[in-house]
Amino acid sequence: MRPFLGIRGFKEYFCCQGYPKSLLFLKILKEEGCGVDCASYVELLMSQKLGFAGQDIMFSSNNTPAEEFQFARDLGATINLDAYEDVAFLKEAAGIPNVISCRYNPWRFLLSWERASWIIQKKLSLA
Repeated sequence: MRPFLGIRGFKEYFCCQGYPKSLLFLKILKEEGCGVDCASYVELLMSQKLGFAGQDIMFSSNNTPAEEFQFARDLGATINLDAYEDVAFLKEAAGIPNVISCRYNPWRFLLSWERASWIIQKKLSLA
């Protein structure tokens, strides 16, 4: 379960959405030193009730209401923004924490999906 155990500073996060009814599984993950990745207020609240705190919680959500960003900040969770454009809303809604992360998709800026697909197929010799 811990293939990255030897990498200093690395932490595994598991999605709460996949295990909403399996509190036992989430408790085992906590015992193993893993974190949780939450996408909603309910998942943040569930993680808090199970004893996850601070950087044990990653908050990755889409179309996030201000209240959820604020709750994630209150818990000390690492906020993972869906897009760079969300930085301004986070700043307004809850302030910018010392540590945040942002999903990055270089294909979006460099190539159309058709061109990217063609390149991948060529590289894999599928075309």
